[in-house]
Amino acid sequence: MIPYQVISEQSLSAGYGNGYTDEQETYTVYWDKDVRYDYAAEIEGNSMEPKFHSGDIALIRKTHVNDYDGCVCVIDDIANQRVYIKKIHIEDTHVRLESLNKDTYDNGELIYPDILLENTENLRLIGKVIDSFKPIEIK
Repeated sequence: MIPYQVISEQSLSAGYGNGYTDEQETYTVYWDKDVRYDYAAEIEGNSMEPKFHSGDIALIRKTHVNDYDGCVCVIDDIANQRVYIKKIHIEDTHVRLESLNKDTYDNGELIYPDILLENTENLRLIGKVIDSFKPIEIK
């Protein structure tokens, strides 16, 4: 089993955004696959299903390349103190955050509509999600 250090007190919102924290304490979870990563955080919510599930651990890699358009990433909306895991689309002056879950209400509206954020210094790309897993329980 491979240990992974998960950031405590900071889950990634697969919905409408979780509060931001600078907390950097970690706890350990285990998986049977060895993946190089920079950060690990728990996913909360079901807006990124069917690929990412609430309770999964997302493995995030920082890179210095700015070409994240169309990738699932972790983005920090500093102004609104929210951290998201979403598929991102870079538009002229905005960043559009797209949920993978396309479930709708009875009236046809998306349960998780896109979130449009102004592309300013108040948005910080944490990194690209490179893998995710359900932690293995060690007995």
